[in-house]
Amino acid sequence: MQGEILKDFGMNAAIQNACSDEPDWKEQAIAFVAKYPKTRFQTEDIRNWAYTNGLVRPPSDRAWGSVIVEAKKQNMIVFDGYEKVSNPKAHRTPACVWRKM
Repeated sequence: MQGEILKDFGMNAAIQNACSDEPDWKEQAIAFVAKYPKTRFQTEDIRNWAYTNGLVRPPSDRAWGSVIVEAKKQNMIVFDGYEKVSNPKAHRTPACVWRKM
């Protein structure tokens, strides 16, 4: 229970920070989820694509947690398993794979 509370607290803090300079950042990021050209992806894939295609980088990439949760709530994406990430700093850790609806 406490872990869930702390997760929500962290996601809210990251998205508030992202929206402090760019008030509609979350909505912009969700729009990039809708426009993403691939059917299956990890958060790091869509995040890098969005930055390359004009989305302002937030102070912390952790802001994407709220974006993914919201996209899932809106039935834009569904969980589709785990795969190792390509980010070398993450040491090939497994992360969620998402599939667009």
